[in-house]
Amino acid sequence: GELLKSEINNSNPAGMQGYVFNIRKKKFSDVRVRKAISLAMDFEWMNRQLFYNQYVRSNSFFTNTEMAALGTATKKEVELLTKLAQDNNLLLDKSLFGSVPTPPSTNNPKSLRENLKQAMRLLNEAGWRVKNGKLLDSKGNPFEFEVLLDTRGWERVVSPFKRNLKKLGIELKTRVTDISLYKKRIDNFEYDMLVHWYLSGVNPGNELVYRFMSSTATEKGSDNFIGLSDPLIDSAIENVISSETREDLKLASKVLDRILLFGHYVIPHWHNKVHRIAYRQGLSSPRNMPLYYHSEDWAMSSWWWQQGELSQ
Repeated sequence: GELLKSEINNSNPAGMQGYVFNIRKKKFSDVRVRKAISLAMDFEWMNRQLFYNQYVRSNSFFTNTEMAALGTATKKEVELLTKLAQDNNLLLDKSLFGSVPTPPSTNNPKSLRENLKQAMRLLNEAGWRVKNGKLLDSKGNPFEFEVLLDTRGWERVVSPFKRNLKKLGIELKTRVTDISLYKKRIDNFEYDMLVHWYLSGVNPGNELVYRFMSSTATEKGSDNFIGLSDPLIDSAIENVISSETREDLKLASKVLDRILLFGHYVIPHWHNKVHRIAYRQGLSSPRNMPLYYHSEDWAMSSWWWQQGELSQ
């Protein structure tokens, strides 16, 4: 009883960690293929078997913030999407007004089998067929891709994803490199898929230019790992940056998030909404919790010993 354990909630922005597709690669240029591959990741199994049920699935590029797009588009979101499309003389896909795509689940009544059947239908629609256990295109080329990693610790996480993709006839390989070669390869966009964490704050801004705008799609060393070059996304980012009020920023960010999620450019991973701490009995903390904080810094600066405990 001398040490106490506790989970304390926070509202820290979680951003988006996930498997990032490099859509410069032809095999990933079709959104149906990207969606199919995302259906093969069984987060619930991984959370249970690998992570002790510690995590929550991420659902936005601005996870755990008021900037995240949710549900069907509001009237204001529809108006802004329509304006952005008109400004670029684009034919707007009305499906963007529908419910925001949520990460696939295998919780009852859904199952991995059901998800894989849906994935196969999407792959067939995109022109891929299974022959002798391998997924082939119209020219007989097998569907293979590589996940580039900078540490072997990720191999155990990729392994169940690889096993599920095998059932679709897709061969996933992992390549672990030292950090210098890893940096060189991502700077030159020499990869099929990455594990990456797009950090976010409570006020999205200029970082979006280097991550998602057309001007950085061919700029070596940029953070545009996906290879995005879309005038609608460009306009949405410009709208975020030029927002003059908090409400404008929230609306612009939700619209950008909506467009990115409908593109299925990333297979979302997971995040943590609590700090897990252990502390000595006798320590006390403020009754009112901050919204955004790191547990160590907050404890060191604001916790105290109860009277009579310090002498012990």
